[in-house]
Amino acid sequence: AWNAWASRGGTFVGDFSVGGVSCAAGALDAFVLGPTGTVFWNHFPSPNWSGFISLGGGLRHTPSAVSWGPSRIDLFAHPAGDGIGFQATWHAAFDGTSWSGWSSQGGGSSRQIAVASPGLGNLAFVVWGATGQEFLQIWNGAMWLPSSAGYYNEGGSFAEVPAITYGTPGQLRAFARA
Repeated sequence: AWNAWASRGGTFVGDFSVGGVSCAAGALDAFVLGPTGTVFWNHFPSPNWSGFISLGGGLRHTPSAVSWGPSRIDLFAHPAGDGIGFQATWHAAFDGTSWSGWSSQGGGSSRQIAVASPGLGNLAFVVWGATGQEFLQIWNGAMWLPSSAGYYNEGGSFAEVPAITYGTPGQLRAFARA
């Protein structure tokens, strides 16, 4: 059975969403976007929540979060920019001790990013292109593929950002509304 809803603090206005991930047994991590585009992180290491901690940002939407190993979290989002058009994808990572700064992964999109991990040390994320196609970038544990600022064009003509997951090992599955 589900527990009752409980406030985790903070005051957020307007349209916002919450992103979450678990990077260790008994741990929960929640991410929200403040009204000025600042990302806030709330960590539950047990027995109490940390309270919201600013990760900076200046982002357009709540980041997509994934964990590919113990105490590892990767976030992906787009900067607010001028509020129109396509912006590069930004990435920040938590190594169990501290957060990296935000860095560009190149490309360009204006929509939420889908991200998934097949297991230890690996992840993939997709962005939605200007004409509805899907663009893919992969971290293989050692390097970004096809490059740190390049993307594989997976084609398609989608009405929204595809949701992604890994099925059998090594097979990324995408689901979207055409």
